[in-house]
Amino acid sequence: MNKKIVCFGDSVTQGCFEILKENGAYELIVDSSSCYGEKLIEKLKTRYANTRFELINSGVSGDGLIEGIARADRDVFAHNPDILIFCFMLNDISRRDVDWYGKHLEFLFDRFKKAGITTLVMSSNMVNKYVAPDTPEIHIKTAENLAECQNSGVLDAYAEKLKEKTEKYGFYYADAYAAWKKLDRYGIDTTMLLCNRLNHPARKMHGLFADILFDCMEKNCLIEE
Repeated sequence: MNKKIVCFGDSVTQGCFEILKENGAYELIVDSSSCYGEKLIEKLKTRYANTRFELINSGVSGDGLIEGIARADRDVFAHNPDILIFCFMLNDISRRDVDWYGKHLEFLFDRFKKAGITTLVMSSNMVNKYVAPDTPEIHIKTAENLAECQNSGVLDAYAEKLKEKTEKYGFYYADAYAAWKKLDRYGIDTTMLLCNRLNHPARKMHGLFADILFDCMEKNCLIEE
């Protein structure tokens, strides 16, 4: 049996990690082999030895819903996936417009529903809660903006809107954001779990995403024995 899984999202889905400074220039480290999609496939292969899994990573750094809508034909529908994993939150929160977010979610979700695509929606990680001392200097303003979004409840509202629209369309929901919030309540410094001190989870945290997605697939029997 074959299963094609498309991961459709932003830089986190793509596998973007640290921002390093070398010889006066900043470089974004992209390591797709360490992203949650690859970790999920590893878990699925172990659990379902008789199934051949194909992963298509359709994550693009910097993309929000507008960019996702523009490339959905190429990066989702053209692949005819058995399962679509959808994760777009972080690059739209600076708008601070949850109704705009919900409207554009519905545009894409309506297309997925009409195409009959099995869709698993995953909420994002938290962003930084403060400007860490080792934040890249070119991203100080971004860090300040993201921290305000996190601490004022903007990201919470986006996560709630994502869950609301997921339930409306009858899609499956993997609540990674709730898991991050739980870590925060336990007193864990979640900003230090972001390798760029902004929005890119460290490699080990992609393992958490993979666990949450795997559990959702198991609970809802998305992979046949």
